[in-house]
Amino acid sequence: MCGIRIFSFVFLNVFFFLFSCSSPLSTNQYTTDKLVINGGISGKEIWSDQLIFTRASWFQKATLLYEVLLADISMDSPFRSWFSEQEKDFLKNCKQVVVGLSYHYFFAKIPTRNIQDEMRALGFKEMLSVNFERQIFNHSDAARLRPRLYRVQFYCQEMISLNHVTLEVPGHMSQEVAW
Repeated sequence: MCGIRIFSFVFLNVFFFLFSCSSPLSTNQYTTDKLVINGGISGKEIWSDQLIFTRASWFQKATLLYEVLLADISMDSPFRSWFSEQEKDFLKNCKQVVVGLSYHYFFAKIPTRNIQDEMRALGFKEMLSVNFERQIFNHSDAARLRPRLYRVQFYCQEMISLNHVTLEVPGHMSQEVAW
């Protein structure tokens, strides 16, 4: 009698364990976290400041649909030294600079222009910076990011007015992503 109870107990636990592991994710999910770039180097200048990205990710079941990382580069941030001299001249008129890394996978269902369109609607101008892009992807804290999967974008605004953008990904509720 005791053997039957033990067998039943073990059988039911194994059955429930296997059944729970086999159920697929059936909902769209949204997650957010932080990616921190600690310090940097530019020429002979070394600093220990942090560049803090907010990472927002949208999933369908277990598939990453869209991801964006946003960070504000303040006027006095030493990370501005990663821009070229020509870019620094352009940035003189920018009171607010936001760097964005958009998930850019060839087969992605959501285009990278999703964030571009929203930032333009908020009054930001878009710019490119090859030098900054090189610096960020070669930084040890960003080593887990795969450069080929992300497109780096910079957004400039002549006044400081916002600290977030609302993004809509099809099949998901709209989400505010702060920087």
